[in-house]
Amino acid sequence: MWQHDYSLIDRMLHRLAFASWPIQTALADMEQAIFKKRLASVAVERPVFVAGLPRAGSTLVLRLIEATGEYASYQYRDMPFLLCPMTWNAFTRSAQRSVEVRERAHGDGIDVGIESPEAFEEVVWRTFWPKRYEAGRIRPWGKAEDPEFDAFFRQQMRKVIAIRQDDRPSATRYLSKCNGNIARLNVIARMFPDAALIVPYRHPLSQAQSLLTQHLGFLE
Repeated sequence: MWQHDYSLIDRMLHRLAFASWPIQTALADMEQAIFKKRLASVAVERPVFVAGLPRAGSTLVLRLIEATGEYASYQYRDMPFLLCPMTWNAFTRSAQRSVEVRERAHGDGIDVGIESPEAFEEVVWRTFWPKRYEAGRIRPWGKAEDPEFDAFFRQQMRKVIAIRQDDRPSATRYLSKCNGNIARLNVIARMFPDAALIVPYRHPLSQAQSLLTQHLGFLE
């Protein structure tokens, strides 16, 4: 049976962070000023965006691409202050706790550790586009534009690349994996004409069976 390692202190910290997105946005702007010189040398070129419906294999695609060493992606260690990752990294780097790598709760053979890449970028989209998120769905972006978001998102990408390069200098390209990207491919293509968009497709019956298996497993 899968067991989590989620202490009371972890839960309190995450709840505080998740309740303070406006504050995190302000901190992100301050962070940009503090690390301005370092970020100026980081380019956002040929990013890769992985999108897909749940259980279509997007996490596996993410892992395979990230393992090449050329890419920088959000990791579990960036939780919970995702909008100001450089500041959080500066505070916690010397005190990073060791977390055992273990199979994730999905029971699909994919191991998760503190350095595992994950789809935390969704927080950035949700912070700027809250009305797109409804109780039972995410509304497609269509041709929506927001220059403020474009600038903020690019800066977040630079930040992620910068902190990943501390351990892996070869990580020069941003890598995103969000199932939600499927709802905004047009926006991503407009913002990043040189980007690669990868959309895994799985046979519908196989995907439906996998979703049902996951649902029953989590209920149990």
